[in-house]
Amino acid sequence: MKKMNYIIILVIISFLVLPFERLYGEDAETEIKQLNEVEDLAVSADSINIAMFYNKSWAVVIGINKYEKWPGLEYAVNDAKSVESHLADFGFDEIITLMDSEATKNNITQVLGDKLPRQVHKEDRVLIFFAGHGQTEEIGGHQYGYIIPVDGEMQNYYSSAISMAQVREFSKRIQAKHIYYVIDACYSGLGLTRSGPRYSASMEGYLKKVTSLPAIQMLTAGGKGEQVLEADGHGMFTEYFLRGIEGHADADDDGVVTASELGAYLRPSVSKASEQKQTPNYGSLEGEGDFVFMLPAKGTQRADVMPDPELRRMQKEKKSLREREKALRSWEEMLRRQENELKKQIEIEDHTRPREDEAGAEKDVTRKPYTGTEDKRAMEAEVLGHPLDNIEIVQLRNRSLTLSKSEIRKMIEERGFRDSEWNPDGDFPNQYEKLLTRGGKVVIDYATGLMWQQSGSSNELSYREAEDYVDRLNRGSYAGFSDWRLPTVEELASLLEPRKEGVRYIDPLFDLRQQWFWSNDKRSSGKAWPVSVRAGIVTLETDDSKYYVRSVRTR
Repeated sequence: MKKMNYIIILVIISFLVLPFERLYGEDAETEIKQLNEVEDLAVSADSINIAMFYNKSWAVVIGINKYEKWPGLEYAVNDAKSVESHLADFGFDEIITLMDSEATKNNITQVLGDKLPRQVHKEDRVLIFFAGHGQTEEIGGHQYGYIIPVDGEMQNYYSSAISMAQVREFSKRIQAKHIYYVIDACYSGLGLTRSGPRYSASMEGYLKKVTSLPAIQMLTAGGKGEQVLEADGHGMFTEYFLRGIEGHADADDDGVVTASELGAYLRPSVSKASEQKQTPNYGSLEGEGDFVFMLPAKGTQRADVMPDPELRRMQKEKKSLREREKALRSWEEMLRRQENELKKQIEIEDHTRPREDEAGAEKDVTRKPYTGTEDKRAMEAEVLGHPLDNIEIVQLRNRSLTLSKSEIRKMIEERGFRDSEWNPDGDFPNQYEKLLTRGGKVVIDYATGLMWQQSGSSNELSYREAEDYVDRLNRGSYAGFSDWRLPTVEELASLLEPRKEGVRYIDPLFDLRQQWFWSNDKRSSGKAWPVSVRAGIVTLETDDSKYYVRSVRTR
């Protein structure tokens, strides 16, 4: 019956997922086209305007904090959102955003390899901003650079990441006059050239010259082995990039900031500010032109000011139409994601549903809540089916600590726990049994003496909500016990399996719906360490993170 309900929901979703044109008709796109034509005619002939150089301005802004298989980042999404806001202020017409789970390799490839080549024209400009992990691979004496999408693997870069060869292929397909890649990640193998500008800013017609010639340019946060530094809510590279386009990089004070000026400004500025720990790279992949940003005249906003009331009205309508289209596209994408999640849920339930001949195998133990130490030990002995004192167990730390990344890594390696990044060959020898006691499903690990919730929270929770969730379990004496708690990283890491069991790096005795869990261990910043059973790694918590809870107790 439950599966039938899922199928009915999938049918409903399929009817809801309609294209923008089906909902608003062709009139909406026609109106936007007419508004574009009116705006093009409104450029003043006696003032410099970005419309003199470009027909339309496009941007793709990508930010990833919560990686599936790589350590998390703290400020990549913040950086991407700040860049998006600045580009909107600078009058970019179309800004496509891919944040966290949206930034898969497939989605990035579709936008850069399919969407932009179909829609961008030869007099347009395109800026691609990426904030996330970068990686350099050395093979046969050559270096190959990659940017890592949210679903990128830890080792198979060529098949799971975005290579420089792919970036060059995207650039060939996009028919823009100027393409500018701004990559807030450190990696090498770029093949950039930087021989100095062919034209001097003092030359007559300099600006017309560099804006008429084609260009594919790139600016990156640093090279191989360097670390992207983050502080005060932003990455250092992005902070200086935003300063640069606001005018700090305008070396000749002509009201125009070129990509070449940005590179020349960021390279020494970031290197000095980071004490030479991070030195940006910049240059050209192809062409002799230069991507430009127009600074606002003093006393005006960044976007071009059009005093005509009718034009302002039409611009407002155009913006409203685009916002409606963006909202509908987001709604459509959300419905598609929900459809995919429902399909996965059906697969998970099919995978975990016990066969009829196994239905009675789950032990049902009904007991009253314990009232003292002796009652507790007696109940545990009966629940477990054999005396705990005769079982040799591995004692794991159950008290919360403040730990650094190096201390977590050392613990994982010493314990032999599995971690996709730090110890991919690890495998802890758990000994599980699934039980039902007082209506609560639990999993006993005889190797550690721990009792786990078989499932856990049904939704992702903030850390405060996670603590409240555990308190409710204890007030209700879940499974007959009232000493449940959040696990330590050490305890959670003991659950990770060396291979995926279906869709998770955890034994299928557990509920497979949950992807990552809170621990009670903290970093020096006070933020908690979570563990991902989806990716099989310990990751970093971010400001807006919510994770599941799988409570544990010790005898």
